[in-house]
Amino acid sequence: MRFTPLHRELGVGPEPITFGLVRDAIAAEVEERHDLEWKASLPDSGGLDEFAKDVGALANSGGGLLVYGVTEKGGGSSAATAVQPSLVWNDAEQRRLQAVAWSSIQPPVPGLRFTPVVEVDSGNVVVFLEVPASADAPHLVSRRGSPAFTAPVRYGAQTTFLSERQLDAAYRDRRAAREQVDAELVDLAEDAMAQVRDVSSVWMTVSAVPHRPRPLHLGRVSNQEFRAVVEASRESNPVKALMGRTFGWIHPRPGLRRWYDRDEGLDVPTSIVSIRDSGATVWALSIDAVRDLPRAHLDPHDLQEGIAHGLWLASKASEMLNVFGEFSVRVQIHQAPDPFYIRLFEHREILVEPAEPVHRFSSVADVLDPSTEPELIRAARGLATDVFNQGGHTDIGDRYLVPDPESCGELPA
Repeated sequence: MRFTPLHRELGVGPEPITFGLVRDAIAAEVEERHDLEWKASLPDSGGLDEFAKDVGALANSGGGLLVYGVTEKGGGSSAATAVQPSLVWNDAEQRRLQAVAWSSIQPPVPGLRFTPVVEVDSGNVVVFLEVPASADAPHLVSRRGSPAFTAPVRYGAQTTFLSERQLDAAYRDRRAAREQVDAELVDLAEDAMAQVRDVSSVWMTVSAVPHRPRPLHLGRVSNQEFRAVVEASRESNPVKALMGRTFGWIHPRPGLRRWYDRDEGLDVPTSIVSIRDSGATVWALSIDAVRDLPRAHLDPHDLQEGIAHGLWLASKASEMLNVFGEFSVRVQIHQAPDPFYIRLFEHREILVEPAEPVHRFSSVADVLDPSTEPELIRAARGLATDVFNQGGHTDIGDRYLVPDPESCGELPA
């Protein structure tokens, strides 16, 4: 389900993007807004600078929607009036536009989402481009062949440019937003650990905070939505190489602007999941010791699986709660003895000797778009590597997490 500025202007709730939305917009003569713009055709080679400016302006203005293949009424009116026939769309065209956005906008705008829709009767094609709000705003846009940069922004239905004073304020806002995300990542972990009553267990938390929170007009996350996201996160996880623990029966419990649940065995939580109204998530998992060893020797399966679960939960929340764009993720280990050991197995269950005792664990973090499996796999392996590096290990292998397709040739056989 999706909710775009076009859904809002038509007065409909979240629903899939279809050609029917375009026909309804034409019938209602929907006009351009600060976050909605009609384009008759895709940019040709001479219009790529304009394309970069449009994307940058929306990203700098809280995000929005470009719709290609729809003409405007004209004569001072920006109302949608007709579908432009013969628009051609394919993977090569998408790659071309993504390359322009990457090279002409600094920093690049993450999370661009192209959705082509086809009218069955006519064969006409319209392409929706969703541009998320960005925590990296302000984005500077350059024209090809020029060293100069500008910072475009939407003002009503028009595009203008930030002044030097406005640009300085935008950079201050960027720093403040990043500090707020960092604080929420810590708060999510502390909130989850407040549910833990067994102080003898070692725990891992995987917190994820969207840079663009769930839109307020969608309301608070409901009991049913929380349940649906958690149930979906128990399905096949593309990041995990082995089946492992899954969350048990789901009993949603309300909290302050959030829902949470505890998976309990013998009245002691073994995992905790929480989703906030903003779309932020946290997965907490008790970490077992390697069999027949003291609790200071942490099981590598649990450590890597906890990261996989946390990222997959954030991915399903992003998909099902209409939270688009990048997330910041933070992994922390709690209640571990001093020192503790991060252990590894070689083939045939041979336990590798402890490499280094961990006296002080440093949280590890990353920024990712959770909507794509390759990005999830990359982030999971990177976070796991950062965790295991602290135990003196340089290679986590491919036993518990799916190998990164771009580097799997470097992994041990």
